[in-house]
This record gives sequence, C-alpha cells and structure tokens, in this order.
Amino acid sequence: MAKKVLVVSSGHGYWGEELVGPLEALDAAGYQTEFVTPKSTKPAALPPSMDNEYIDSPLGCPVTTKPIAAECYGVACLAFARDVEDRRSIIRNKRVTGHCLECDYKDGAGLLGTGFNMDPPPYPLEYIPRDALAPKGAYHGNFAKEISVIVDYPFITGRSTADSTTTRRKLVDVLENGLRRCGW
Repeated sequence: MAKKVLVVSSGHGYWGEELVGPLEALDAAGYQTEFVTPKSTKPAALPPSMDNEYIDSPLGCPVTTKPIAAECYGVACLAFARDVEDRRSIIRNKRVTGHCLECDYKDGAGLLGTGFNMDPPPYPLEYIPRDALAPKGAYHGNFAKEISVIVDYPFITGRSTADSTTTRRKLVDVLENGLRRCGW
C-alpha cells in the first residue's frame, strides 16, 4: 500500500520554502503527495518567497536564497528545471559551464583504468544549456582552460571532474563571503 499525504494549502498563496522543505522530506521518505486548496484553486508561491533579494523584516536578512551547484552533466538538470507558468529554464539569461562538446567527442572518454569506455553521448550536454540560456545567457565550455567554474548567483557550475574542488570552494565563497559572479 502506497504511503500518501494530503497537503492542504491556502488558496491565497504559500511561502515557497515552507512547502518545499517538508515536500522534499516527504519525497525522500517515499510519500506520494496530493495538493488541495479550500476552493480547488491552484496553490501558488507568494512572489516574495521566490525573490532572492527579499529581506525578511523580523529577521533583517534574506530568507529565500539557496545557492545551487552543479557539475558536468548535472548542469542539464538546471536547464530542464522550468518555471511552471512560462516554461522557461531557471538558468535563462545566466552564465554556466558544463561538460563541453570537445570533451564529449574526445577519443577514449571513458573511465580511465576501469576498462569501461563509452561512445559519445547521443546529444551533447553543451547543446542542452545553450538552448536554455537564451537570449542573454552564455555557455562557457572553456575547453582550453585547465579549470572552468562559473558563478552567476545563485548558480555555481563546474565543467567536469577536475573542477570539483574549485566548485566546492566557490560554493563556500558564495555562502560565506557573498560571491555573486566569477569565472567569466
């Protein structure tokens, strides 16, 4: 028997994190959730709860900022994360990096020392964020650079395995020092 939870939300709106936080915990625990409102209207997040510039007056600080870090093919998840209303990617007009085209088609792009080698992907990663970033965003493959990490708040993106240390350092720099742009 499936585990189910009925989520009752205000028809006037909800605070984004107040719903998303518990929802993530329920999802992780394997619960199936269904949503209702008193008048069967579509529940909507209150605009300030989705605005990373919003300052909560009782706390005197922002409460809606959650930096997001992704590396290599994980950047595709950002490209496919879409606003429900206009279907635009959450990285639209941002700058990101990820596994670049030149790396996808490099001979022997398997896992070294494992005996595992894979063919080039059917759809190179680079095309996915490039299509999602338009019109003012940019994809930086940075193939000729040893390290490629881009910070365009709230996103921190790393090109590949070699960039993981720098990606995590930039994530800490965003959290601790307020870094908002870097690497482009």
